[in-house]
Amino acid sequence: MPVLLDAAIFDGGGSQGVAFVLELTERRRAEAERLKLEDRLRQAAKMDAIGRLASGIAHDFDNMLAAMRKTS
Repeated sequence: MPVLLDAAIFDGGGSQGVAFVLELTERRRAEAERLKLEDRLRQAAKMDAIGRLASGIAHDFDNMLAAMRKTS
């Protein structure tokens, strides 16, 4: 089980301090999910860019065809 452990001793000459243990399983699961979602977002952005490029090329090609049809 992954944990984060930290401790501190208080100033003041006594032997008092504090310690804590934080269980990290949920944090690691959330981090893995976040990385997966970021990857999906990057993939969606790539697909959007490809779609826009293809749309622009198709539009330009259509304009050339329209010009050829008018001159014939």
